[in-house]
Amino acid sequence: MKHHGGTSVALLGALVFACASPPASDAEKAAPEFQKFALSAVPTDVKTPTFVDFGGKVHLVGWEVSPGGVAAPGSTISLKLYWASVKKAPPCYRLYTHLTGPDGTVHEFNDVGSLRASDDTETGKVPRFPPSAWTPGTVYVDEQTLTVPRVEVPVLTLSVGLSCPQYELNDGKTEKVAEFKLPVLSGVSDGKEGALVSRLMTGVRRGDKSKDKDGRRRPGQRPGADRRPDAPAGRGPMGRVPGLERENPQ
Repeated sequence: MKHHGGTSVALLGALVFACASPPASDAEKAAPEFQKFALSAVPTDVKTPTFVDFGGKVHLVGWEVSPGGVAAPGSTISLKLYWASVKKAPPCYRLYTHLTGPDGTVHEFNDVGSLRASDDTETGKVPRFPPSAWTPGTVYVDEQTLTVPRVEVPVLTLSVGLSCPQYELNDGKTEKVAEFKLPVLSGVSDGKEGALVSRLMTGVRRGDKSKDKDGRRRPGQRPGADRRPDAPAGRGPMGRVPGLERENPQ
């Protein structure tokens, strides 16, 4: 027990919170490998130009999804994102891609793609070229190939953004305890500080669990026999966003 200024402060243990990010020097060393993804401007032939402002730091300025509008369970889809660096992002932030079902279940594809190459560390995967290493005024091409999970929902929402995971060191083990996101200041949002890119139809009828993983109907089951209402979508952790100034560059 330690006393200071008449206030007792109990030292019950050490809590260590960390954003898993490489030191700036490491990012600078990795940068030449990623310059092939850098453009001086947004290409004129981008299929879906857009504008989503993430905290005045990074803008999503275009995207392409192929095939468009469909995502059968077990199939693959190609996603190309165009990110414009506006200001240096705080070091802990990295890109994320989520496929979310109507029940709130999130399928993550955060480390998929060449621009998102990462290294394994004690605090999980660390991006080798995070947005904090990007050059303001440059557009970066982020290509991903996603394998659609074996879901039993009729639609999946495709959203992207920037997040900063927080970790706690407890008994020598690192655990993820929170995740902050750069807020969407303008543009089409998914309601959870991500950019809504597309809604993809899976071809699965709501509540139909009468097929096995190969798409064959299970014997003795009637389509829709086990149909039930969807659970409400949950909300992520809330709190102050690290590294975000109170400003809107527009």
